[in-house]
Amino acid sequence: MKFPTRRLWQIHSISSIYASGFIAFLCITGVMALFAPHALRWENRSAAYIEEAPDFSIGQMGVVLESAGQAAKEDSEGLILRSVDLPARPHHAVKVHYVDPAQQPKGITSTSPHFLRTYFVDPVDNQVTGSADAARGLDHWLRGIHVRFFAATLGRNLAGIFGLFMLISTISGLLIVAKFLKGKSLVKWKTGTLRNGSSDVHKFAGVSMIVFFLIFSITGTWLGLQGRLMQALDIERPESWSREAPITAVEDIKIMSDWNAIEGMVKAEFPDLIPQMIDFSFNGDRIVNIRGKIEGTVYERKVPRIILDKETLETLFLYDPRKAGFGDHLFLLQEPLHFGDFGGNITLIIWLIVGLIVTAAPITGLIVYLKRTKQNLRPFWIWTGVATAYVLYTLIFHKWLGLHPAMMLGTLTFFIFLLLLILVKTSIAIIMRARKKKASKILIE
Repeated sequence: MKFPTRRLWQIHSISSIYASGFIAFLCITGVMALFAPHALRWENRSAAYIEEAPDFSIGQMGVVLESAGQAAKEDSEGLILRSVDLPARPHHAVKVHYVDPAQQPKGITSTSPHFLRTYFVDPVDNQVTGSADAARGLDHWLRGIHVRFFAATLGRNLAGIFGLFMLISTISGLLIVAKFLKGKSLVKWKTGTLRNGSSDVHKFAGVSMIVFFLIFSITGTWLGLQGRLMQALDIERPESWSREAPITAVEDIKIMSDWNAIEGMVKAEFPDLIPQMIDFSFNGDRIVNIRGKIEGTVYERKVPRIILDKETLETLFLYDPRKAGFGDHLFLLQEPLHFGDFGGNITLIIWLIVGLIVTAAPITGLIVYLKRTKQNLRPFWIWTGVATAYVLYTLIFHKWLGLHPAMMLGTLTFFIFLLLLILVKTSIAIIMRARKKKASKILIE
């Protein structure tokens, strides 16, 4: 049974035209978000980069934390050590993160804190080279505007929904092109009109990048709706682990660990782990969580881990994704595939070029639609203006003023108002078109 061509066009139009502005916005911000992991160091390059090239080891953590702790104490008495990013390169400084319990909804028992201050420490002379407000960090802004529109969980879910629209649009567009081409040339590069040029760019971007469209839309849908889907399907993260807190939060914060012993335990228990980050419990769990990577593997960042008891250094949990099943592998592949987080700078450059080509599809698709329906480009410029205004809005409130996303009800209101405006405008357009069609039928009869 053949699928009606008209129905395919309807599916493609509904899934792409009315969502094209959001899809284009996600594509553009997605390209920007590729650089988020490098943004904090670039923004604080005078503090984040050091001249020496030491071989840093976990055993050096004691003196590094002492220096960072002194600087944190001078800034604020209430700061609590949360985590440490180990140097990724020989010329990188150590990043030590502190959290302010006053910012946590449940005080120091929160397990997902919003970092307040990051201190950069030169591990050669153990001197603090600088500090940064993480809420105002460029990396925080680049990820926040793409992943959740700075609208917390609802924003992330909406990003996932528009990822689903992109997937439906991709599949229906591919079927339409396959049905009409049948051996013909994909692009004729017609000249003379904006509509012809946009049509060729739209087809070229859509078909040549079809694999990447599928990758970005499938992984984007999953990542955006991940929390909802995991709850509905009763799925847990592969590396999740927890235990009942054996001590109080105050006691947990005061425990000092033997870093040489911890380094020895990591090498003995998980020799293939390249440590990248160390998390410290401050809610009574009494744990040190050493996370990192395994050379030659592709998983989410810092998923391989070993969790030790702060006091006894007993191994409480070890997660090696190489020993996991197919479901875990599939789960942990989504984020690196979406952001090109593997293969180093070569993959980053490829994802950048591909992302720019993919971005052209929703933009040119909207132009073709407006020209085909004999409308002016006013909606296109309105979309561009709204997107630009939103980017400036988030820059002012989130990056420059450093306000916490969860507290930014204004962002949520802005986004919902925009969505309602689009839905109302779309509904009116559909009703008016249906009335015109009905009127033309009556005249013909």
